[in-house]
Amino acid sequence: IQLVATYPLWYDEVENGIQLISATGGLTFDFKFDQTIQFGTASPAGFITNTGDIPAPMRVVMRGASMTNPRISLDGQPDYIQINKSISPDEQVIITTDYGNKMVKINDASAMRYLEEGSTFFNIPVGTSKFKITTDSGEPQVYVYWRNWYAGV
Repeated sequence: IQLVATYPLWYDEVENGIQLISATGGLTFDFKFDQTIQFGTASPAGFITNTGDIPAPMRVVMRGASMTNPRISLDGQPDYIQINKSISPDEQVIITTDYGNKMVKINDASAMRYLEEGSTFFNIPVGTSKFKITTDSGEPQVYVYWRNWYAGV
Protein backbone atom coordinates (compact mmCIF):
# COMPACT_ATOMS: atom_id res chain seq x y z
CA ILE A 1 0.00 0.00 0.00
CA GLN A 2 1.33 3.40 -0.94
CA LEU A 3 0.02 6.47 0.92
CA VAL A 4 0.42 10.01 -0.34
CA ALA A 5 0.24 12.92 2.10
CA THR A 6 -0.39 15.97 -0.08
CA TYR A 7 -0.89 18.08 3.05
CA PRO A 8 1.00 16.39 5.90
CA LEU A 9 0.32 19.02 8.61
CA TRP A 10 -2.20 18.82 11.46
CA TYR A 11 -3.99 21.74 13.08
CA ASP A 12 -6.43 22.40 15.92
CA GLU A 13 -10.08 21.88 15.10
CA VAL A 14 -11.11 25.03 16.98
CA GLU A 15 -9.95 28.45 15.79
CA ASN A 16 -8.38 30.81 18.36
CA GLY A 17 -9.13 34.53 18.29
CA ILE A 18 -8.05 37.65 20.13
CA GLN A 19 -8.71 41.38 19.89
CA LEU A 20 -5.46 43.33 19.91
CA ILE A 21 -5.59 46.32 22.24
CA SER A 22 -3.44 47.91 24.88
CA ALA A 23 -3.43 51.15 26.81
CA THR A 24 -0.46 53.20 27.87
CA GLY A 25 -0.76 55.76 30.64
CA GLY A 26 -4.35 56.71 31.29
CA LEU A 27 -3.60 58.80 34.36
CA THR A 28 -6.34 61.01 35.76
CA PHE A 29 -6.00 64.03 38.02
CA ASP A 30 -8.55 66.09 39.94
CA PHE A 31 -7.64 69.46 38.39
CA LYS A 32 -8.06 71.22 35.05
CA PHE A 33 -5.67 72.67 32.48
CA ASP A 34 -6.28 75.59 30.16
CA GLN A 35 -4.85 73.57 27.26
CA THR A 36 -5.39 69.98 26.24
CA ILE A 37 -2.76 67.63 27.67
CA GLN A 38 -2.67 63.93 26.90
CA PHE A 39 -1.59 61.57 29.68
CA GLY A 40 -2.25 58.26 27.97
CA THR A 41 -2.77 56.62 24.62
CA ALA A 42 -4.40 53.47 23.33
CA SER A 43 -2.92 51.46 20.51
CA PRO A 44 -3.83 48.01 19.28
CA ALA A 45 -1.29 45.47 20.49
CA GLY A 46 -1.34 42.16 22.27
CA PHE A 47 0.30 38.86 22.94
CA ILE A 48 -0.55 35.72 20.97
CA THR A 49 0.60 32.26 22.00
CA ASN A 50 1.01 29.59 19.36
CA THR A 51 1.13 26.28 21.24
CA GLY A 52 1.70 24.26 18.07
CA ASP A 53 5.10 23.08 16.91
CA ILE A 54 5.30 25.03 13.63
CA PRO A 55 4.45 28.67 12.75
CA ALA A 56 0.69 29.12 12.35
CA PRO A 57 -1.06 30.99 9.53
CA MET A 58 -3.37 33.80 10.65
CA ARG A 59 -6.37 35.81 9.57
CA VAL A 60 -6.35 39.48 10.58
CA VAL A 61 -9.54 41.56 10.52
CA MET A 62 -9.40 45.37 10.87
CA ARG A 63 -12.59 47.43 11.04
CA GLY A 64 -14.66 49.97 12.92
CA ALA A 65 -12.77 53.20 12.24
CA SER A 66 -11.20 55.33 9.57
CA MET A 67 -7.55 54.35 9.19
CA THR A 68 -4.69 55.20 6.90
CA ASN A 69 -1.94 52.74 5.96
CA PRO A 70 -2.62 50.06 8.60
CA ARG A 71 0.33 47.81 9.48
CA ILE A 72 0.54 44.64 11.57
CA SER A 73 3.95 43.55 12.81
CA LEU A 74 5.73 41.38 15.33
CA ASP A 75 7.40 43.50 18.00
CA GLY A 76 11.17 43.31 17.59
CA GLN A 77 11.01 41.50 14.23
CA PRO A 78 11.44 42.92 10.71
CA ASP A 79 8.33 41.18 9.31
CA TYR A 80 5.20 43.25 8.71
CA ILE A 81 2.16 43.53 6.47
CA GLN A 82 1.10 47.05 5.46
CA ILE A 83 -1.84 48.20 3.35
CA ASN A 84 -1.12 51.58 1.69
CA LYS A 85 -4.66 52.94 1.53
CA SER A 86 -7.10 55.07 3.48
CA ILE A 87 -9.86 52.82 4.84
CA SER A 88 -13.30 54.20 5.74
CA PRO A 89 -15.26 53.10 8.84
CA ASP A 90 -17.68 51.04 6.72
CA GLU A 91 -14.83 49.02 5.14
CA GLN A 92 -13.26 45.87 6.56
CA VAL A 93 -9.69 44.75 5.85
CA ILE A 94 -8.99 41.00 5.91
CA ILE A 95 -5.44 39.65 5.67
CA THR A 96 -4.86 35.90 5.35
CA THR A 97 -1.44 34.24 5.54
CA ASP A 98 -2.62 30.64 5.07
CA TYR A 99 -0.42 28.28 3.06
CA GLY A 100 -1.40 28.55 -0.61
CA ASN A 101 -4.07 31.15 0.21
CA LYS A 102 -2.27 34.42 1.00
CA MET A 103 -4.47 37.44 0.36
CA VAL A 104 -5.56 40.94 1.31
CA LYS A 105 -9.19 41.93 0.87
CA ILE A 106 -11.23 45.03 1.55
CA ASN A 107 -14.94 44.25 1.74
CA ASP A 108 -14.47 40.93 -0.10
CA ALA A 109 -12.62 42.55 -3.03
CA SER A 110 -8.93 41.89 -3.67
CA ALA A 111 -6.68 44.62 -2.25
CA MET A 112 -3.32 43.05 -3.12
CA ARG A 113 -2.44 46.15 -5.17
CA TYR A 114 -2.35 48.18 -1.92
CA LEU A 115 0.16 45.85 -0.24
CA GLU A 116 3.38 47.69 0.56
CA GLU A 117 6.34 46.34 -1.42
CA GLY A 118 8.35 45.23 1.66
CA SER A 119 5.45 43.38 3.25
CA THR A 120 5.77 39.67 4.06
CA PHE A 121 2.93 37.28 4.77
CA PHE A 122 4.44 36.08 8.04
CA ASN A 123 2.91 33.44 10.30
CA ILE A 124 2.57 33.35 14.07
CA PRO A 125 5.85 31.97 15.49
CA VAL A 126 5.81 29.07 17.96
CA GLY A 127 5.56 30.42 21.51
CA THR A 128 4.36 33.81 22.69
CA SER A 129 4.77 36.84 20.41
CA LYS A 130 3.79 40.48 20.79
CA PHE A 131 1.83 41.83 17.85
CA LYS A 132 1.60 45.53 17.10
CA ILE A 133 -0.80 47.52 14.93
CA THR A 134 0.18 50.95 13.68
CA THR A 135 -1.55 53.38 11.34
CA ASP A 136 -0.75 56.84 10.02
CA SER A 137 -4.16 57.83 11.39
CA GLY A 138 -7.10 56.12 13.07
CA GLU A 139 -7.56 53.44 15.73
CA PRO A 140 -9.24 50.39 14.19
CA GLN A 141 -10.57 47.36 15.99
CA VAL A 142 -8.15 44.54 15.18
CA TYR A 143 -8.81 40.82 15.57
CA VAL A 144 -6.37 37.98 14.91
CA TYR A 145 -7.59 34.40 14.33
CA TRP A 146 -5.42 31.27 14.05
CA ARG A 147 -5.23 27.54 14.62
CA ASN A 148 -2.20 25.91 16.24
CA TRP A 149 -0.37 23.72 13.68
CA TYR A 150 1.57 20.52 14.25
CA ALA A 151 4.08 18.60 12.13
CA GLY A 152 2.98 15.21 13.51
CA VAL A 153 0.71 13.45 15.95
